[in-house]
Amino acid sequence: MKISYVTQTDVGIKRDLNEDYYGAIPEKSIFFICDGMGGHAAGDFASQTSAETIEQLFKDSSQEDWEKITIAGPAEISLQSRRIASAIITANRRLFKLQVMYPKIRGMGTTFCGISFQNGLCNIFNVGDSRTYRFRGNNLEQLTVDHSWVEEMLQDGDISAKDLDTFGGRNVITRALGTNPLVQVDWKTVSPMIGDIFLICTDGLYEEIDDSQIQHILETFGSNLEVAAEKLIQAAKEAGGSDNITVTLARVDETTAATPAGAIQPTIKALDADESTIQMIDRHIDKYMPPAKTKVPAGVVREKRKLYQIPLVQVIGILAIMTAGALLISRPWNKVVPEEAAATTTGDILLSTMPGAADVSLYLDDQLITTTRAPASFLSLEEGTYSIRVLLDGYQPESFQINVIKGEQIVREVQLRAQAELRLTLGMSPGFNNEEKIYLNGETWDYFGSPLTVRRVGVVGKSIHITRDKDYALRVGNIERTFRLNQNEESITLTLDQGKMLIER
Repeated sequence: MKISYVTQTDVGIKRDLNEDYYGAIPEKSIFFICDGMGGHAAGDFASQTSAETIEQLFKDSSQEDWEKITIAGPAEISLQSRRIASAIITANRRLFKLQVMYPKIRGMGTTFCGISFQNGLCNIFNVGDSRTYRFRGNNLEQLTVDHSWVEEMLQDGDISAKDLDTFGGRNVITRALGTNPLVQVDWKTVSPMIGDIFLICTDGLYEEIDDSQIQHILETFGSNLEVAAEKLIQAAKEAGGSDNITVTLARVDETTAATPAGAIQPTIKALDADESTIQMIDRHIDKYMPPAKTKVPAGVVREKRKLYQIPLVQVIGILAIMTAGALLISRPWNKVVPEEAAATTTGDILLSTMPGAADVSLYLDDQLITTTRAPASFLSLEEGTYSIRVLLDGYQPESFQINVIKGEQIVREVQLRAQAELRLTLGMSPGFNNEEKIYLNGETWDYFGSPLTVRRVGVVGKSIHITRDKDYALRVGNIERTFRLNQNEESITLTLDQGKMLIER
């Protein structure tokens, strides 16, 4: 395949620092951008470090290296695509470990969005809310799905497109590199045609100009990629330029390889690494980590966006990642102060749960050391056998042991098994006020931090997990119903209809 490409970036109108970064591996037709989150700490450092890590892996890694760190995957994903996903996961691990080493930059993160062309296919990778579009035949199509609060609300039917202009959480993202020890990478493939233009961009573009404006610019200037990129950035700046703006345009000039049967995967798949691969990545990544006593660069960063973020705190000599269900927003103009890294003489445990936010307790010799929320990071542990207990309301408890070895980092994901499910549905009825709040056991039923109302339930319904053999009271307006899920029941549905609350088993 023959690909022409150009990348341009601009700080915008209202910012003094460009926290976007872009990378390319032209010989492998790989192009990508990263959008750092400087509202926490060192967003420019996060985006640049991620991009350079990925480029270094493809430049320096031997065949033997790749065999160790490449993730397993479905048969339809090519070796190069699995290597790209592995490189993204490695960048995430590097960012996370740097934050362990340097407390002053904890909280940094970055999005990632990239494409690669191989064997007549275009592979698309995404973490965060940077986007990839395809422009074909004067039509613009968004190929990625944002990992953002607003996108989740749209997908769940809690808001509609007409609510976007007034929705207050547009800048909240739900997935990024560097913010958690483990990350999932969205991947899909499409079949490109000669003349297709693929646009990768940060939110500084699409938050300022809409898709119709982007399409018009590509219709008018698409024959000259450099001019088209300039026009896109110019339009975003003229519309306000409130954020950094980065665009990569890649045009398919030739495609001769036939697409293998079944190779096109238009449905997004989430790719991640198993525990053994993560351990190999951690061993391999040491060559990219600064040695002890090295200092990270200082820099001035500004608030850029909010993130579902997990701060690191000191608990009995152990750094643990804590989630309190709140959005943590750093103050603007934080100064990143260099700090020396500590030599590694102990072992670490990095643990995540599906679903997240479970209570995780760490024991040694039957003595409780600490309890925190998942994803949890227990760092600088002395060698020994530790017990872990994981609890989450509505799920079966999990207990297991982990043997900590000096100098090693153990990563584990715990898949929790649901005990039961409560589903709330709404019949279209005048019996309830649209803004009526829904209470469960006297507390508002919150959804993404906001009280759930009858209007936000909609006809699609909402679910939460509940514990069997426990009394629950659901109240809407002046109507209240008490119920209990029995041991032999998997779920219970409460339907609000005609001003009444009905239980279906």
